[in-house]
Amino acid sequence: MLVFDRGFRRVSLIQHLRGLSLERYIVRLMAKVHVRSPQYAGLLSNHPLKRGEVVDLGRCSLRADGAVTVRVVGVWRDGENDPWWLATDLTEELAEIASLYDRRTSVEEQFRDGKSARHGAQMKWTHFRRPESVDRLWLLWALSAPVWTAAGLLAFAEDETVLLFSRSKGPRRSLIAIGMHATEKIRLVLHLTWRHLLLYLPQPFLRLSIAGGER
Repeated sequence: MLVFDRGFRRVSLIQHLRGLSLERYIVRLMAKVHVRSPQYAGLLSNHPLKRGEVVDLGRCSLRADGAVTVRVVGVWRDGENDPWWLATDLTEELAEIASLYDRRTSVEEQFRDGKSARHGAQMKWTHFRRPESVDRLWLLWALSAPVWTAAGLLAFAEDETVLLFSRSKGPRRSLIAIGMHATEKIRLVLHLTWRHLLLYLPQPFLRLSIAGGER
């Protein structure tokens, strides 16, 4: 599964993915893209989708010249300023597509936890230049992150203020950021087997709130 944000929205990318026979992808489109389908024709920005609603436009031709045909779904989460317009070849239910794209944000949060100098592992201060060295560094990060997450859960269970919750921005520290400084909790976690550690971790969830349903 390949998931792309709006920075990768070009039609040429979708054509390239198909040329590689890659069919499981989601690309977020800009609202200024022109689409045409039996349900709707025009700019996505002019679609009557409202906050809290979702819509499946089916197979759409993209751009005025119909450069490529792809399934397009729209999702406007409560509390968000803009909807997600997602181009995909997936055949899953709309809610499943939205759930898959939603996890992109979690991936970015983990990159923040790794690179951040304030609340993360400060990896952006490293001076590795060789690709194999960077690969090994991220491998160590991948092994450490579940341990830190579990330790963070234990610390949070004792004191919820460790999240540094902001009324406007929500929690300012992640479980990983909390756990990497919770030495005593890390010692407890290291007694678990890897299988039990993974079972202890919180399961991913969809942060999508749909009040009005599908148009």
